[in-house]
Amino acid sequence: MNLQQLYYFKTIAEYEQYTKASKALIVSQPTLSHSISDLENELGVPLFYKKGRNIKLTKYGSTFLVFVTEALEKIELGKYAIKEMINPDEGIVSLSFVSSLSTHFIPYVVKQFYEDEQNLQIKFEYDQNTSQKIITGLNDGKFDIGFGSKMEAPELEFYNICEEEMALVVSNKHQWANRESVELSEIVDQKLITYEHQCGTRIYVDNILSVLNKKPKIVSEVSNDTMVAGIVSANMGIAIMPKMFGLNTYDVKAIRIENCDSKRNLYMIWHKNRFMSPVAKKFRDYIVENIKFNSIF
Repeated sequence: MNLQQLYYFKTIAEYEQYTKASKALIVSQPTLSHSISDLENELGVPLFYKKGRNIKLTKYGSTFLVFVTEALEKIELGKYAIKEMINPDEGIVSLSFVSSLSTHFIPYVVKQFYEDEQNLQIKFEYDQNTSQKIITGLNDGKFDIGFGSKMEAPELEFYNICEEEMALVVSNKHQWANRESVELSEIVDQKLITYEHQCGTRIYVDNILSVLNKKPKIVSEVSNDTMVAGIVSANMGIAIMPKMFGLNTYDVKAIRIENCDSKRNLYMIWHKNRFMSPVAKKFRDYIVENIKFNSIF
């Protein structure tokens, strides 16, 4: 049984004639007859019977038509939903991004995108996650576009969108809260809050710490910037983390780290070979174009 047979069956049932159905479907009568015969053989029952010049549904055909009609209607709804999703002016774009981009970059770039009235019908789905989970989601086809750290993933394309400064963040109750900078070597005896290993930011933190001769005292490993900032604000330790937008809403202070590379790059990420809908491409290309002209920020 195939979809074409179901369309043939439904059309013949509507016209009650092979001749009219043949013209409507632009298919020869022998082709229709053969298709319905195969369908009847598969179902094991007759679907039509002759009545004068016309044909009528048998009781089996009438029962089958109810389910066929419902199935075909659902298929048409599915086709319409897909068309709506990929419509470059009305579709849906699913985004996944690291937490440091959630309070400024993502809302701001979407707001700018909406300034073109042609884009106002486009919808966005948002997901905040670690870089590793973003990459897994892109490989699984869960997201259209990701924003996070660069990690080993040859099947993905990474496009640099911005640079973030990494800072030492301490509670305003901490003994260093009145300082403007610290030497990296000073932190080895402090309690350190850091990121889980699957979080892309952990790579940058470990690179910064790799020059130390002594391992720092890691007391907590968490999944995102918000949790890091919250734990630090409770004065349960210090952290090396992005100097992200909105950090000043926490009871913390960001301090410059002397004599180390304290920058990290963030990337827009997509799958190189997987289908990307026209609306997702439109948003991706908008970001690329505006990054080139430095107008995102």
